[in-house]
Amino acid sequence: MIHLSTSLSAPKVLSLLDEQYYTDTFTFFKKIESNILNGYNLEISFSSCIEIEPSAALLLFSTVNFLHMKYGFNRIKIKQLALGSTLSYDAALSRSGVWEALNCKCVQDVENLVIQNNKFKTSCDQSILKKADEILRGIKDLSQEHIFFLNLAMKEAVLNVIYHAYIDKSGIVSPDELGIRWWQCAWVNTKQKTVNIIIHDRGVGVLGSYKNGQDDENALNEAFLQGYSRSGLVNRGMGSEDMKSPVNELMGQHTLTVLTGEFVYEYQLRTIQPIITKRKVAICGTLVHWNCSYGNV
Repeated sequence: MIHLSTSLSAPKVLSLLDEQYYTDTFTFFKKIESNILNGYNLEISFSSCIEIEPSAALLLFSTVNFLHMKYGFNRIKIKQLALGSTLSYDAALSRSGVWEALNCKCVQDVENLVIQNNKFKTSCDQSILKKADEILRGIKDLSQEHIFFLNLAMKEAVLNVIYHAYIDKSGIVSPDELGIRWWQCAWVNTKQKTVNIIIHDRGVGVLGSYKNGQDDENALNEAFLQGYSRSGLVNRGMGSEDMKSPVNELMGQHTLTVLTGEFVYEYQLRTIQPIITKRKVAICGTLVHWNCSYGNV
């Protein structure tokens, strides 16, 4: 089949969290998908983009990689950054491995992201978490406590993907030919002394699988309380505390942010209750992001 070609430019800032930029960011991701679904080959340029924050980088990888694997690796091309462009001077971004991950040319390249332990990778196999652990252990000044609680939280998030993300409230399993898959990254900013662990699935979303009869902020808050789960059984759903453990147990400034559907759930110790906001734009599936300071910060 012959496809027409078109181009798309990324907005000035790609951010899922900043109120000023998130609408343009989600519009950009929707345009990537719609161009491919409408039969176009797409070239994406970042010449006007000056910043890509970590969770937006993972969603970019998830979006492009999903479309690559589903519709063909030749359908999306990432235009090489020009020398001297703002993004080319972003050391944390350059070292993150995102550009290599976005430029996979075949399934073997995708598998090599895991084999070579690129910070950006995708899998249907939870053994991938061992690779994330290797990355954490390689970060200078990252404490053993950070490694333990981040590993604990990641494991629970991946188990949620495996057992819940692609199953709706009626118990219907909905993954496509790519399987029960997630995309993850371990983004380290050594200058700011922060580590970002991010996991994204393209499933039904937390409220799409949670069986409490509601579809609002209260249901989302309940889903992250100890002892609640989609099963409705008593003393299940204890894993939500594992997901919160980096925030609860580590010294420093830490935030757990979950984007699912139209909702953003933010949990940190300095607020008495989690902050839940509803937006006019929705994310596909669920994205979980731990942002943790380390060292002497």
